[in-house]
Amino acid sequence: MKHILISALAGFGLLLMTLPASAQYLPRRDYHQVQYANQQTPLSAIQGTLTANGVSQNAMRSADQWNYFASETFPGFTPPAPESLFPWLANTPSTVNAYTNASHDPVSFTTWWNAIQPYLTAAGY
Repeated sequence: MKHILISALAGFGLLLMTLPASAQYLPRRDYHQVQYANQQTPLSAIQGTLTANGVSQNAMRSADQWNYFASETFPGFTPPAPESLFPWLANTPSTVNAYTNASHDPVSFTTWWNAIQPYLTAAGY
């Protein structure tokens, strides 16, 4: 019994010694994917998210809806409230919803993108 235990420990020790040596020959995983993702612009990243979700850039959506896709695209980014994106509309009643202000009304992707870009840049995206 003692001989089997010593043999097992010796075999385990040999196995542990070979792991670090073989690890240096393993291929780098996801290297090209990470490199490609890092070369992606914020605009192409959000466009990819919209396309993946079947959302047209030609659609009119509220800043809240566009912000949702921004938060899905950029991990850790909390989009600003529509009142921050469109402060000149914050005190104007909405033409769509009686319970919100006009900063929550539908806007084009381009209008929203122009408003959100400074916030993305400040967040490092």
